[in-house]
Amino acid sequence: MRKILLTLVIIYSCNLLATEPDSLKTHPEPKYILEGASITAEKPTQAIGKIDIKIIDDRTINSATNMADVVTDLPGINISKGGKSGSDLSIRGFAKEDVMIMIDGRPIGGGYFDAVDLSTLPVSEIKEIQVIKGPASALYGSNTMGGVVNIVSAAPDNSTWLKGVLQIQRNNTNRFQLSSSHKFTNWDYLLSFARYNTIGFPLSEDFVPVTLENGGIRDHSAQRQYDLQGRLNYDFSDLHRVGLSASYTWMDEKQIPVATNEFYNPSYPSDIFRKFVDWKRYQFSMQNDLQMDWNKTLNMNLYFDGYDDIYHTYRQPDDTDLDLNSRLLSYNFGTINKFTLKMNNYDLIAGYRAEYQSFNRKDNDEYKDWTSNWQLLQNPFCQMEFRLNKFTLSAGSGFSIFHQNHRNNWIYHLEPSAGLFYESERFAQYNLAVSNNVNYPGLHELFSSSSGNPDLKEESAWKYEISTLQPFTAGSLAGNLNVAVFYNAIENLVEKVYYTQSSQYENIDQVNSYGLEAAFKCKFLWEYVIQYRYLQYTKDSDRPLYENPQNIVNITEKVMLPYDIFFVYEASWHDISHSEDEILPSYWLNNFYLNKSFSHFKIKLGIENVFDQNYQEKYGYPQPGRDIILTLEASI
Repeated sequence: MRKILLTLVIIYSCNLLATEPDSLKTHPEPKYILEGASITAEKPTQAIGKIDIKIIDDRTINSATNMADVVTDLPGINISKGGKSGSDLSIRGFAKEDVMIMIDGRPIGGGYFDAVDLSTLPVSEIKEIQVIKGPASALYGSNTMGGVVNIVSAAPDNSTWLKGVLQIQRNNTNRFQLSSSHKFTNWDYLLSFARYNTIGFPLSEDFVPVTLENGGIRDHSAQRQYDLQGRLNYDFSDLHRVGLSASYTWMDEKQIPVATNEFYNPSYPSDIFRKFVDWKRYQFSMQNDLQMDWNKTLNMNLYFDGYDDIYHTYRQPDDTDLDLNSRLLSYNFGTINKFTLKMNNYDLIAGYRAEYQSFNRKDNDEYKDWTSNWQLLQNPFCQMEFRLNKFTLSAGSGFSIFHQNHRNNWIYHLEPSAGLFYESERFAQYNLAVSNNVNYPGLHELFSSSSGNPDLKEESAWKYEISTLQPFTAGSLAGNLNVAVFYNAIENLVEKVYYTQSSQYENIDQVNSYGLEAAFKCKFLWEYVIQYRYLQYTKDSDRPLYENPQNIVNITEKVMLPYDIFFVYEASWHDISHSEDEILPSYWLNNFYLNKSFSHFKIKLGIENVFDQNYQEKYGYPQPGRDIILTLEASI
């Protein structure tokens, strides 16, 4: 591992000293200036299937305090909140452990539990969200079975130096952010500090108090989070850019709400409560974009993610009687290197990705001494795009190599992908895509002392998708219809199996799912968007898609009122969904927002869950009732 790290550092250092190639000085069509030090999706080369892009506009980000709030209205995505894991992201029925979360094209480590809690990722200087829900190209590597969410940062401009944001909600819930950013001739920077605080969210007046929840403010939902972020990009020339980014997030205490349906049992008494103490996440990455020739580029990315937290279980009224006091440290260190060759009729992208994952754990129960384990994932990949008139064919494959310290053998897997794209003379688009994507077991599934199974196989899915985008105009009416039909055949799904005295993770499930997504957008006097998602599993599947509604509808209307006041109405309907032993009822949510912008000042007012709907996204976890949000933003 040390040799690999030393080699990469030497390569990066050499690139820093690289000069402009002679071929760039003489070629009649030199490459344009590099726009950013990132590896992000392009259409259709990297996103062989359908890609949804949500542009982040100040008018439409009204109450989002974290990334879970930002992506919740995208079709095909379902967010459920509650319990130890915070927010659970599901894309087309895949669990959050199967989804790759990226920032500017580099993966975010999921830590010991192999999943990123989007509710802990702050909303700060974001340009757009790219979501790949169907077949994923080989360029992303393994662990993309459930899709890819790429968070793209906004580049600083040369007109702003300082920005402050204050957001106020009910129950002493507030968010404060202060950031400084600016673009100079050949470099730019961003520094940001944010604080989020809540004593707990309000419940609906229709919520019926139960033994473990008295209503009003949700018990054990208090949280205080701090975020520090920094980015620096420097252009050595028009053809060479280096970027550095770092972030640090911490919470002195994060309470974990208990399920309102808890009942007493000897293994987990209902008077035991849980919380995180001294929760930390720290990240660092270095990007290097080099124009090697007029048609050749090299992108390199080194990244490190670390997690550190203490998990307590305790009894009320005080926490002196600790049933469990566990400390967990986990680390991800990785690199992505990508070479791109662009020709008249085809593009070639090839590269290599590697990620080393490890953890250390100690507690007063099963890990009385520090316990460590690790695993290594490698992905060489190659993707080609051929263009012929209105047709574009993208095809390639990744080759994943997986190893962990309890196995003598290495695991190999081929992950092919292909997509056919067509654009008509009237700008209608048609796309057909297929891929085989793999998800390797996480550290917890492999090495947990209570349920781990070091002999687990990798999960895999063949994913198929047909999509079309149909623009239209009729007088002053303009819009488009976007439809996708998909089918997923998933094998070796990992599930925890309970025995008389123990439990263990096993490869036992096979699920075949299918569905449809449709989005209709038009503009006539006001903007109108309606999105629909249908999701179902076949009868021969081993289990249903828990906590995933069969039908979801999202409606958004936007209109400019007098005095340049921007009005947004959002409504969403979620069909019934199944947990392991219960059915969650369907529900409607309605939100209203008003935004007013001045030259250097913005004010936003919103009412969420206007009709105080009492609903659950996860069984036993009631969600917020009516909430009022006031946001003030100033910049100089």
